[in-house]
Order: sequence, then structure tokens, then C-alpha cells
Amino acid sequence: MKELNKNERIILYLILAFYCAIIWFIVIDRGLLLAIFNDSILGDPRTYPRTYNLIPFELIRQQYGKWGVVGITDMNVFGNFLMFIPIGIFTCVFNKNKNPYCHIYFIPIISIVIEIMQYILATGSFDVDDIILNILGGLIGILLFAIIYNIMQKDKTKTVKVIIVLASIMPPYLLIFFYKLFMDISQVRLKWYDMLVVLIYYMFLILFYKDNPKKQRFWLSVLYAVFFVVFFSVIIFIQ
Repeated sequence: MKELNKNERIILYLILAFYCAIIWFIVIDRGLLLAIFNDSILGDPRTYPRTYNLIPFELIRQQYGKWGVVGITDMNVFGNFLMFIPIGIFTCVFNKNKNPYCHIYFIPIISIVIEIMQYILATGSFDVDDIILNILGGLIGILLFAIIYNIMQKDKTKTVKVIIVLASIMPPYLLIFFYKLFMDISQVRLKWYDMLVVLIYYMFLILFYKDNPKKQRFWLSVLYAVFFVVFFSVIIFIQ
């Protein structure tokens, strides 16, 4: 990361920290800390039985048997796939070796560690299907990195810069999504302050790029503005 400027490195590590926080609270913790210190609306994971599944594709077969193709898109299946796409990208981004793909073995290791923690804490089951889906998601992340890497003519610094920009788009929308999960159904609808949070986030983000060329800052602003307009227009239309 030597060729990234200081602010770009800060953004990159903040994105990594944000992703790790999501993994902890949504995948591993699942209300455990809230249950320890206070009543959790998610229930107390400490009262749940410890379960495991060592039969490959059992979860996928069950979901498909109940709901057909729609069952495979269930968040219990599709979510395990999606959440590991960033890990595949991160294994390439933070790899200091000339070959950005040489540390892909971290993907199954991280998945197994998460599954073991879920089992020990009783916040989830140890499921071999989760590991399979995690690995597939991680491989898709590596494929996405490889596509950008080749478009950038195998210049890793440029590749990482593009990934930072693309990854920096999502955090405010994910925050809105997750905090609305804890709201009453009558309060879930989009509010004006949701838009304000996103606007403030993007304004601070542009300030982080103050050392970059004006043309680059301009196109970043256009990208964030387009994504902002499209996202909230779709949400308002749906509501």
C-alpha cells in the first residue's frame, strides 16, 4: 500500500473495520453482547442449543426441497455466499506478494474459525454448507479483483484505488439497513434524516480525497451523487 496516499489508506482500513464489525455483530455475536448486558430483542443466544451439520449440501437440499429455486436465494443460503465476497477481495488487496492470489487459503480458514466461534458461543450452528458457500463467495471476490486487476493492466495500486472507491459507496446504506432491522415495522419507512446521513458521509469522504487531482474528485462526486439519486429514487418508488 506504499503508493496509496495517507487518506486512501485510512479509508481502506476503515472499510475493513466496518466489514469486520458487520461480520461480528450479524454473523458471530447475533445479540449475545446485548443479552449479556441487557435484554435483547433478538433473544438470548446462550439459551440456544449447539447444533452442527457435517453433510455437504444438506442445507441447500432442504431449502430447495421446501421452496424450489427461491429457497436457494434465502438469506441463510445466499447471505453466506454474499458476505464472503469482500473477504476474497481483501485477501488480494492486503497481499504484499507480487502474486495477489497466493493467500486464498485464508478464505476457508476464516470461514472455519467463524463457524467454530458460532458453535462455541451458541449463536449459530457449525455447518459445512456455510463453509462451502463462504468459499464460493470468496472465490467470486477474487474473480472480481482479477477482473479489475486486468482492466487496470495488472497495476495493483490502481486496482486497490478503484476498489476503495467502489467499496466506500456502500457503508451508509448498510448502516441504514441494519439499524432499521431493530425498529418497529411502522418506523421502517425511509425518513429525511436517512438521506442526510448519506449526504454527510459522502461530503466527509470527498474531503478525504482533498489531496487527489480536482478531476478525480469531480468524478468521485458524480459517482456518489448518481448512486445516491438512484438508490433513494428506487426506495421512494417502492414505498
